[in-house]
Amino acid sequence: ASFVVTTMGQNRIQNNESLNRVLALAEQDASLIPTVVAQLAQKNDTPARAVPLVLQAANSPESSPTTLKESVRLLFALDHPEAFEGIMSAVTALHQNKNAGTERDAARRFFLNPAKLENFIQPLEKTFLSEKHTPRGIWAAKGLIKLAEGKGVGPEAKIHSRDIIDGAWSDNQKKLTLMEAAIRSRSAYLNDRIRASLNETDPTVLRYAEWGMNALRIQKPGEDKTAKISSLKPEEAINQATAYKKGDAALGEAIVTRASCTACHTVRDDEPPKGPYLGSIAEIYQRKDLAEAIILPNKSLAQGFKSYVFSLKNGQVQMGFVTDESGESVTIRDIASVEHQFKKSDIVRRDTMPTSLMPAGLMQNFTVHEFASLLDYLEALVKKDE
Repeated sequence: ASFVVTTMGQNRIQNNESLNRVLALAEQDASLIPTVVAQLAQKNDTPARAVPLVLQAANSPESSPTTLKESVRLLFALDHPEAFEGIMSAVTALHQNKNAGTERDAARRFFLNPAKLENFIQPLEKTFLSEKHTPRGIWAAKGLIKLAEGKGVGPEAKIHSRDIIDGAWSDNQKKLTLMEAAIRSRSAYLNDRIRASLNETDPTVLRYAEWGMNALRIQKPGEDKTAKISSLKPEEAINQATAYKKGDAALGEAIVTRASCTACHTVRDDEPPKGPYLGSIAEIYQRKDLAEAIILPNKSLAQGFKSYVFSLKNGQVQMGFVTDESGESVTIRDIASVEHQFKKSDIVRRDTMPTSLMPAGLMQNFTVHEFASLLDYLEALVKKDE
């Protein structure tokens, strides 16, 4: 029986009877817990009977990186008093495993979901303040920084997280934890503080500040003398960025995060799909056309970048990018990166939106150098694939 249900799990064969059977077996044989987690990862809900097994997987030092990654995702979906500790155990184990880069990145994406994190703000605060510069403390700091950014987060959670960070910044140990958390989560929230820390006298703080400047591609004051996009007419901004030859693709990667492009787009095949894929966008657009599509998103809507309005039988109206319409349902992602799924039979009307979901003005606060670097990065993604 163990062999059969394990083989079914490996071949992604879902069956409620087999799940119930493997749950019963795993309660007697812990070696089957990874099979339980793998099968649950393919389902939309976790039965109450399976929760202790998922917690055991998350807390076990013997769990594989894949099992730990899936445990994090499953636990974030649960309203369970032990979920947070299980999540922290799993991400800490991934943090310490040098061979778990892919799984750690995936777990970080699950972890840094602001809608889920907001439910854990109190334990995040407690863990961050009680831990020293440890993996647990760093992961808790990642969560607080994500909430402090304020995207998709309620005002109370945002303000409270910011207050925690502000209060902790005067403590050098906490400062190191926050800087490492920002670096590892690629967050620009602390960029100004990291830049200011170059004036610190503590050698460790200075070393972390230099690490952050390099890793997050933070420019020193006065280093970028090119014009702000907001000071230029759209055509001027497009022409200058297109012709600019001194961009930095690594800086462009950081701009993708700072400009919130990642809220609606992905750049790698192994990332969960959101809106239009950018990994091969430079094969579709020439550099000038790509610059125009960013500065003037409503001027022309390419295939794959169109957004739709769906009127449903229940009176609801949904707007977003279509990410999947195979089978009997349609899945879309809205501008807040929230996924909605509904049956095709429930659609009363489907219209193409005349304007893009991507707002104009995303580059307004950036310079020509930064905008050109973003274009360089998108072009480099295609070269990397080649």
